[in-house]
Amino acid sequence: MTHALLGSVVEKYYQQIDANDLDSVLMLFAADACYERADAVFADKAAIEIFS
Repeated sequence: MTHALLGSVVEKYYQQIDANDLDSVLMLFAADACYERADAVFADKAAIEIFS
């Protein structure tokens, strides 16, 4: 992934977070994504959705 493309994805993520558009945020994650936040690890997209 190029730097410009990565920056675009990150920018889109934060725009969607700010808009409280959780359905669109979840579309950015692969089914087997792993999201780590502080002391918690969300091991797949379903877990990330519950966290959201």
